[in-house]
Amino acid sequence: ARAASLPEVVGQASLLFDPHSVPDLQSAITRLWEDPQLSEQLRTLGPAQAAGFSWQRITQIHVDQYLRIMGRG
Repeated sequence: ARAASLPEVVGQASLLFDPHSVPDLQSAITRLWEDPQLSEQLRTLGPAQAAGFSWQRITQIHVDQYLRIMGRG
């Protein structure tokens, strides 16, 4: 859905739709169903997009920020 942080998280690896619009959701599902190239493209992009959100990376970002705030970074 095109809401909150989801667009940032999914990047180009998903079709975004208005979460309050049934026709918009229906259109996204129909596009995926009828366009195998689009489905394959998103299926390929998904793992690469998800790889940017590892626990190790997120932990390091937090540690770096805490050190910066404490004047040690």
